[in-house]
Amino acid sequence: MRRTLLGVIFMMLGGCAPGNPGLVIGNVIDIDDQCTFSSNSPARLSGVFDVGVPGNSYEAALRFGNQLVNLSQSGTAGIPIMADPNVIQVQTVEVELRDIGGNPLALPGLPNPFAIPAGSVAVPSGDGETAGESLGLVQIIPSAYAAELASVAGTDAQIVVAIVAVGTTLGGAEVVSYEFIYPIQLCSGCLTACLMDEEGMNICRPSCSPGQDTLHLACDLTCSAG
Repeated sequence: MRRTLLGVIFMMLGGCAPGNPGLVIGNVIDIDDQCTFSSNSPARLSGVFDVGVPGNSYEAALRFGNQLVNLSQSGTAGIPIMADPNVIQVQTVEVELRDIGGNPLALPGLPNPFAIPAGSVAVPSGDGETAGESLGLVQIIPSAYAAELASVAGTDAQIVVAIVAVGTTLGGAEVVSYEFIYPIQLCSGCLTACLMDEEGMNICRPSCSPGQDTLHLACDLTCSAG
């Protein structure tokens, strides 16, 4: 799956709806240097976010699970063909940024919690035991929040991102996941470096998300200028 940016919609939430076991967030999936991820990609248990990178945001590849049972009918034996009403359209994720104690962060001028569009479709379980899956890239920390995080939480602190997925089945029922908790370590300048070889040439390493999770070896004019 090619990595694509998703738009962000901010909105105040009166509180997350109760979890519905039909929809779950399984984990965060690692994104490789080629900007791709798949259902076979390894899971990431926590993240690192460099708030010192201008305009930085944190994007998480989420694995959504659909635990509802496939109710489609093939039309055999006199039964009419029926599309599966239990396919789930994951429409938004509701995000709240918290400190390590679980308290919501007060971010001046920014809503917390807030909602972000997800745009993922999770097929139902085929056997009633193994959940159907879908993957979606979600900007769980938009760039507008990075500067405020640096001033509110500091640049050497761990925060918690609480995520709830909200979707609708093709049958018209709203489904809400249980809360998924993802810890992220904040830093400033820890994930960007300028390295040169013996001939003074930049040593580069591609990065899909400079300032997120892995060290980015920069190769731009600023780096060349020292």
